[in-house]
Amino acid sequence: ALGVREVPDHPLAATLAAVLRDRLALLVLDNCEHLVDACAALAEALLRAAPRLRVLATSREVLRVGGEVVWPVPPLALPATDATSAAAVARSAAGRLFAERARAVRPDFALTDRNAPAVAAVCRRLDGLPLALELAAARVAAVTVEQLAPRLDDRFRLLDSGSRAAPSRQQTLRATVEWSYALLGAQERRLFARLAVFAGGWTLEAVEAICGGDDGEDGAMLAPLARLVDQSLVVVEAGPGGEARYRLLETLRQYAAERLAASGEAAAVGARHAAHYLALAEAAAGALRGPEVAAWLDRLEADHDNLRAAFARALATGKAATALRLVGALRWFWLYRGPYSEGERWAAAALAAGAAPLALRAGALLVAGHLAAERGDDAAGQAAVEEARAAYAAFGDRRGQAEAVRVLGLIAQHGDDVAATRAYLGESLALYRTLGDRLGASSAMCGLATRLARDGAAGPARELIEEALALARAVGQPHHVAWCLRIAGIVEALAGDLAVARAHTAEALAYFRALGSRVEVAMALNNLGAMALHAGDPAAARPLLEEAVAIHRELGARGGAMALWGLAEVEHRAGDSARARPLLAAALREGAPLGVEWGLADGIELAAGVLGAGGEATAAARLFGAAAAWRRASGGPPRAPDDETDYQRNLAAARTGLDAAAWAAAWAAGQRLTLEQARAEALAALEAGDVAAPPASGRR
Repeated sequence: ALGVREVPDHPLAATLAAVLRDRLALLVLDNCEHLVDACAALAEALLRAAPRLRVLATSREVLRVGGEVVWPVPPLALPATDATSAAAVARSAAGRLFAERARAVRPDFALTDRNAPAVAAVCRRLDGLPLALELAAARVAAVTVEQLAPRLDDRFRLLDSGSRAAPSRQQTLRATVEWSYALLGAQERRLFARLAVFAGGWTLEAVEAICGGDDGEDGAMLAPLARLVDQSLVVVEAGPGGEARYRLLETLRQYAAERLAASGEAAAVGARHAAHYLALAEAAAGALRGPEVAAWLDRLEADHDNLRAAFARALATGKAATALRLVGALRWFWLYRGPYSEGERWAAAALAAGAAPLALRAGALLVAGHLAAERGDDAAGQAAVEEARAAYAAFGDRRGQAEAVRVLGLIAQHGDDVAATRAYLGESLALYRTLGDRLGASSAMCGLATRLARDGAAGPARELIEEALALARAVGQPHHVAWCLRIAGIVEALAGDLAVARAHTAEALAYFRALGSRVEVAMALNNLGAMALHAGDPAAARPLLEEAVAIHRELGARGGAMALWGLAEVEHRAGDSARARPLLAAALREGAPLGVEWGLADGIELAAGVLGAGGEATAAARLFGAAAAWRRASGGPPRAPDDETDYQRNLAAARTGLDAAAWAAAWAAGQRLTLEQARAEALAALEAGDVAAPPASGRR
């Protein structure tokens, strides 16, 4: 390129340096990784001799030459996780490259809204690697993108034919990866293979614990790991708290898994992986009841895929005890972060995995029952927790019994069973006090305070919640302080002091946001939205309730129906029946399995008000009658004063649509309905006039 001829008995590098010494030039050295030492030596010699020379080097490994500035070249930008349209996928570089290369082999190929999700899936599964995308696009000549995407689990066999004009190492995906692997030293190859055991990423601490092995390498993983980073085989990113986290691109992880299987070490490395993440989960279980709950939640979130992999490995290898210990350790993680359903699935699988100590089975049953109840299935929740309680009693674990009884009290409260709630929570409080467990006692007090306030005993409820808060602050557990503050807000709202209630709940919400506890963020938003409505401020209530609905739907958590009812009431008060109807219908659908009859009665009365405002007076009268009959028969909780005002206003508006005789007949017919029949009737009437989608649904 420079027209330089070798001079006999004179080093070629010296001849090059002499030619370049006074020139302003850019020297491009492409693909240096297989000759990295020679390229580094040449670049350093030429730069020293030619001050106006610049070198642009491409390499999987840095040259480590003085003055070198490293510009990482990442994979192509991927489609957004929610990209489902052609336009959205085409906004990503990976999506555009795939479409261009697909058209090269199939001219009629077009990126459409129909195939866009499959194209996005291919791009993501191939990590945005240009060569992999080009090889995959070439397959569009024979199969559709929809057929291609699910077959990428066997990507090395599928992507096995590229351009004949390309270098051999770039003609197949396997050849490209093997080219990089062949450049590694023995220690780096061994570590690279072992890294396949991780899912989603890892920390330096994890790689030292899991990948050191029995060959004298324990605790000496930083140097080979850094070399893999230098050679672009491992990606390094910032994790929670600024700690470095590492990961393999999925294509490289699959190749590493092949090498690990071939080494015969897969079982041993997998066992160390499971042991490490079980230890992490059990350390977190204690820490999640302490002051550093947010940091531990973030740490578990970052390693959620590794925890899933450890659990799957325990099941696959018949380690039922390990699976049950993982379930027990992750209870509060699921309760704080969700999703509840995942924890339930784990518990069911672990309990079915085989024989294990009764103590471990009791813990998994308690987790399964607590999560089922929070998801809204009180019957399944109660059955599992009762079984856990019996198991704890069988081997004399009083602390386990206390917690099981406390959860039974919460389930009874969901179903508005006054006697059972007081009995369970009273028993739990007595057990915790005997054990000297201030946190457990505080939790039981919060439950009892809510029950007392709902029953109209504001004074005793306030005394209990103040004691619960004092205990929580003394323990120094910020999550529990926040939880007590939210309950204090409910107690004050039921006692009629909305200003104090909103202040307590806003403080709790700030805590929950800082802690990253999304389930309880949604609960606090529910409470604040309802309080804003009761204070006559629907404009303030709307954004609070919309955010609560979005979180509840994302997590599949209990409480979404209450937020939807609140939003429906916002629209009803604004006189917008078209927007209120679908919201209220969704609330009645989602609220059906909750078993909270007093809340369902409120929803049916709101449905009656919405239908009455829309001119459907007969349907409204039937529903008002059904709710009134239930309240009279059950002795359900009285309405708050502002709720009573709204009720009377809705009742009066609906009555204007019928004469006295017709109203009385419809009311009497409604009183013969069960609450569930009234719910079904309200839902049918609302959906018959449902002309608009709930606005909150678009924010999921």
